[in-house]
Amino acid sequence: MKKIKRLKATIINLLKVLGGLLVVWGIWGVIQLNKPLTIKDIAYDNLLSVVNKFEGYTVYLKENGEYEPYLVLSKNYNGEGDVLLLRKYLLDEPRIYNTDEAYGAYYENSKIDQYLNHRFLKTLGENIQSKIVTSNLEITAESSVGSVGQETITIPRKAFLLSHTEMAAGKSRIAAKEGKRLLYFVGFHSYIATTKAGEAEPYWLRTPYTEHDTTVWFIKREGFTSYIPLGDMLTNDVAVMNVRPAFCVAKDTKLERKEGIIKGKKVFVLQETSK
Repeated sequence: MKKIKRLKATIINLLKVLGGLLVVWGIWGVIQLNKPLTIKDIAYDNLLSVVNKFEGYTVYLKENGEYEPYLVLSKNYNGEGDVLLLRKYLLDEPRIYNTDEAYGAYYENSKIDQYLNHRFLKTLGENIQSKIVTSNLEITAESSVGSVGQETITIPRKAFLLSHTEMAAGKSRIAAKEGKRLLYFVGFHSYIATTKAGEAEPYWLRTPYTEHDTTVWFIKREGFTSYIPLGDMLTNDVAVMNVRPAFCVAKDTKLERKEGIIKGKKVFVLQETSK
């Protein structure tokens, strides 16, 4: 009987503690939901945030004059204090990673790198263009490409592709460690990405498959990592794959809720700079 009484007392005390924590969390939630919001508040890996638990971690950005959803994945990308955004849907047009030539798998100044930092950025609205910051992007060094090397370097970039490492795809001797694993992909979220029409398609990562100098990692439409030569031996053409851009914005970028983008729902957008 004494053991049962002690067990009951322990359970009651635990329930009291839990109730107290829920009250504190509720008060914190009310404060957060009623204060001016920044992009950092809705980041997926912001474990102390209440907003992202109730209202999600998606922000809508102007792209070619239309609102597109972006996932707010990290509140501190690469430890630089900036917030990482990843396009929810794949871009409409598949693209080559690079030309099929020696060291074509090297990311810096590849065709896809050039496209993202010039033509793609110009499709974004002025409000978001002014908020994008330059990230010190970790990439596989050219000396590691084709030699199964592990050396990396950093390059300044505004827009980029995610890496094999950041996708939490597991260690591989033929993929150098570029950046850190993102919590979003450590959990139950799939690597699968679709077009706006709902079709799952393969898409590029920025990571070379370092055993060869013209082979690159990508995500298959089924959601698995794989690799492909830049030269398609079946068609004698350069391989094309879909593209899922990422970039960072300053953590204090202000948000507001907006109606009319998703029927019957308010969603997050960037606050207009005039406000």
